Amino acid sequence: MNRSVFALGAIAGLAALPAALCAQITVPGEIIVKGGDSPPGAGASTVASLNTAFTTKTGHCGFTGLLTPTDGFVFFNNRIIWRNSLSPDPVLTGIEGTSGVGNGGTFIYSPTAAVGRDSVWGEDGMILAEGDPAPGIKGMFSIFNSRPEMCPDGRSYWMGGIGPATSTTNRVMWTRAPDGVISHVFMGGNTIAGFAIATAGSNFTFHVSDNSSQRIHVIQLAPPTATDSVVARNNTEILLREGSPTGGGAGENWTSFDEVGINNQGNWIVGAVTTTTVTPSNDVVVYNGAIKHRNGVAIDGITITNSYVVNGVAINNQDEVVFCYRNGTTDQVLYFGNGPDLETSARRILKAGDTLDAGTGGTWLVNEIKTSTVATQGIDLDDSGFVFVEVDIQPTGGGAEVEAIIKIATGGGCPGDWNGNGVTNSTDVSDLINDWFADQVNGSSLADWNGDGVVNSTDVSDFINAWFGTTGPGCDV
Repeated sequence: MNRSVFALGAIAGLAALPAALCAQITVPGEIIVKGGDSPPGAGASTVASLNTAFTTKTGHCGFTGLLTPTDGFVFFNNRIIWRNSLSPDPVLTGIEGTSGVGNGGTFIYSPTAAVGRDSVWGEDGMILAEGDPAPGIKGMFSIFNSRPEMCPDGRSYWMGGIGPATSTTNRVMWTRAPDGVISHVFMGGNTIAGFAIATAGSNFTFHVSDNSSQRIHVIQLAPPTATDSVVARNNTEILLREGSPTGGGAGENWTSFDEVGINNQGNWIVGAVTTTTVTPSNDVVVYNGAIKHRNGVAIDGITITNSYVVNGVAINNQDEVVFCYRNGTTDQVLYFGNGPDLETSARRILKAGDTLDAGTGGTWLVNEIKTSTVATQGIDLDDSGFVFVEVDIQPTGGGAEVEAIIKIATGGGCPGDWNGNGVTNSTDVSDLINDWFADQVNGSSLADWNGDGVVNSTDVSDFINAWFGTTGPGCDV
């Protein structure tokens, strides 16, 4: 794949500056929503808190949060599309930080349903709740449901606990097809490359490609505990294993694995920790099994000391990567680059202390880049070249700090690559039109390019404009 990282507007000029002059920079971007806002769909309420943002194939983002007065919500594109209070029965409370959105506003998130039933809920209501029979697993009941995510076509995935009564005796990965049928992907006791999955393994960290063909998981195997943590693809192939050599030097082994990402082509990114005799802390960024970055080196002029950890990675279908090194709440750096040559192409796109220029939305000091340690991914990168991330910001002229979801350009991306195969050509146009006609027949919303919830001729014309605009530098043609 011939990918050339190119910058847009102010980002291009800033990236060319010497590192010594880039201690703090101004980054152009957009505030999707921030604390204190009352976006469409909020009624008379205002935003109190926000969670990690996730994107769709069409480049629109969605996330959960809380309103004041207390009410959980799901946000998609430019408005709140669901609130806990809209369900009179069952009463929904609370909201988990991980969620998923699909094209046209399909969604999945995890609230608590009265009374105390841990659940997953979607645009058409309850999906699965604590106490429900476990789908397809005789004699078992759902005990908990957590960490949901969704593919653009509306297929969703999440982790759950099952048991014969009220306590978890095994853990399961569930999937729900767009037609509503729920089945399990794997559970404790199944095997990966001949090794048994632990029934008590957390297995909460995973990511599924946009086309559902690729899955990457951090899975706990049965003992011995010194080698029980693995990174697996499609729960059939072990990619990395705790205690095994990294290939990065004599005596260096894998210790633990954090966030993961995978794209439609099966290329993958992992944040991991290794043992080493060189430094007491070694957080590394791994692309397709090769260590690309580690503590103790400078990345785009910023030295990543041992106090930094990798927290948040994502990969898109153009083989582009974002990753975040963070030093607690005091400093964080967000990087972007091409996966295959990430060791040389990675460049800083946002750092704590930078100024966000949100245009008519004002200028803001970025106090913290809040890559989640709980969500299956702490950040998300779409195929259009934009990254969506949760931050704490403060007006440059003074004022209170607020949480916000922001969108910033990376300088990469291919908005015209509809099928996500890394190549922008006439097939993308025909695939979009096929999806568009299927939507007219099935009432689906795969071709909702502009994310307004309606599939009409505007989606086709907007996509064609994007297609013509991206058959150039940065996209294969």
